[in-house]
Amino acid sequence: MEEMFTYDGFDLFRQLGTNSGSAEAALAAIYKAFKSVLVLYIKKYIRDDDELIKDIIAETMLALWIQREEAARKEKPLSWLLTIAHHIAIDKIRAKKKYYTEPLEDHSSLPGNDYTARETERKDLEALFREAAEKLPPQEKNILLLSKIEEVPHKQIALQFRVSVQTVKNQLSRALKKIKRYMRNTLSSFFI
Repeated sequence: MEEMFTYDGFDLFRQLGTNSGSAEAALAAIYKAFKSVLVLYIKKYIRDDDELIKDIIAETMLALWIQREEAARKEKPLSWLLTIAHHIAIDKIRAKKKYYTEPLEDHSSLPGNDYTARETERKDLEALFREAAEKLPPQEKNILLLSKIEEVPHKQIALQFRVSVQTVKNQLSRALKKIKRYMRNTLSSFFI
């Protein structure tokens, strides 16, 4: 009688916990088996940057190797691996946005052009927004950053925080109200 075999990679993750050469072979097999899953998952966050996707996968596999004993004990190791990839992707996106520079507009230094004043005002308001966001409770702050800065859909945020979509909307609304109140109070104190 032929035995049915269903593959989920569970045994490969278990082999990572061994101290023999089979751990290295298991890592290579996990990479081969789940590379396409990782690529599809990461493409939810990053499009049109194959080099960045390769970097994220490499860092994910490195993190798996470093934490191989913990991975071997996980009940759902693939979900755990995808969570690692998610965090690495988000960190890469944040780093990329942090170093993004805007092109200078033509003739911005000509007399009568208030580009510099507008740019200074925008930067001041952005700094005030960041200051207000830092005062939020951690989950509200994270939801705000994911939704408004990284433009992650509410449904995906809800899955990440294991809450309902309505809870995400409510926390986002509260966070924005707190930020508006903080900014209004701070700005009004300058004009009194």
